[in-house]
Amino acid sequence: MITFVPFPSYEESAKVLDRQRLCSQRREGCGLLNGITKSRLGTHPGRLPAMWQMWWYYPEALAVYVRTIDQEWQRRGYQTFKIIPAVALALEKVGIDKSVMYKSQTELEHEGLLPAWHNWDAFHRSHRLKLAWKKWEYYEGRFDDVLTVPELEPEYIWPTPKKVQEYLKKGLNSSSASYTL
Repeated sequence: MITFVPFPSYEESAKVLDRQRLCSQRREGCGLLNGITKSRLGTHPGRLPAMWQMWWYYPEALAVYVRTIDQEWQRRGYQTFKIIPAVALALEKVGIDKSVMYKSQTELEHEGLLPAWHNWDAFHRSHRLKLAWKKWEYYEGRFDDVLTVPELEPEYIWPTPKKVQEYLKKGLNSSSASYTL
């Protein structure tokens, strides 16, 4: 279950996704949130896949991401299939008020609920590269820093808690971030 976050803004990320990825983000984001909330009842995050670990401490942010994706899906004229009630149920399982999913990303930031990897350019760029590699005919010209289709399949950067701590400790930014973190 992969969530594509090619930009720090969930709204900008949702708007740039092709139809197939936008559709899958709704299902996968909801499934990921459900899996995380179930797992939080007894599993240590280190035993989970990296794509789960990146959201482990941030179910509120993941809920807002899924709601934003669903809003873009509806804006494009597609029908929604009870994604938001499923998100609300997943939050309530771990005692999080479902109203959090209606907060803005700015509100989450002010409340300290955004992931530590938020605004990490190397992470977002790895997602832009992967999207361009997956469907160049759609993504060509949509990313200022991806001018040609990558020859080899790019690697994702998965900001696991350990990698995020390394990132924060080193103060990595877009010019010095390594894709091998």
